[in-house]
Amino acid sequence: MGIPNNLCRLAACIAALAGHAGQLPAEPLTCDNALIKVQAESDALAQRICRIADRSLAIQADCNVPLNRPVEIAMRDSLTANCVGLYHCGEDRIEVLTPSAMSDLRDSTGVFSVLPDDAYFESVIAHELVHAAYDIVPCPFDACLATSEYLAYALQLRGLPDDLRSRFEEVSGLDRRVARDEINAMFLMMAPNKFAAKAWTHFSQRPDPCAYAGQIMDGSIYFDFEHP
Repeated sequence: MGIPNNLCRLAACIAALAGHAGQLPAEPLTCDNALIKVQAESDALAQRICRIADRSLAIQADCNVPLNRPVEIAMRDSLTANCVGLYHCGEDRIEVLTPSAMSDLRDSTGVFSVLPDDAYFESVIAHELVHAAYDIVPCPFDACLATSEYLAYALQLRGLPDDLRSRFEEVSGLDRRVARDEINAMFLMMAPNKFAAKAWTHFSQRPDPCAYAGQIMDGSIYFDFEHP
């Protein structure tokens, strides 16, 4: 069973900022990788998204989280449901705020506030591309919200430059082992910033993080469970 659409939206927006629906009409650009099609306000921005996607997809593939089908990425001036980025489950479609809109609406207090605007923008696209890759994994429960977000945050952080990731780790304040049962949907909804920090810390503490990601992608590992 796939993740219900409203929960998919929540998964993509859980740590995002306020906005309203917006649209930037433009002819889509197909990236050289043939997997990503971009709709943006300028060819320069579309080409930039292609370069970001190339880097993100390479990191995912090297960590056993490949994207196996084409996905469209559309730049928006604003988004509904308090999003900076949104993957539409089952539709192979991502919406992301433009760099300027994202910069204007960033959370200045969360754990990602230590990232410069450009790095944060790239990491949001990486996060949504992981959601797209994970969308093919069957969910045996009503929703696999915690599992999807765990993997998206883990690869989002893995893709950062070492110095920025170190700054994230420093501000997160987690200098202990993180137990698997700390990764759950309730904690995600109550404290998304802490969930992101715990997801990365737990992932980085695995003996072989990318093998662990592969087990998530083949459905061997879930952080969700059936509610009574």
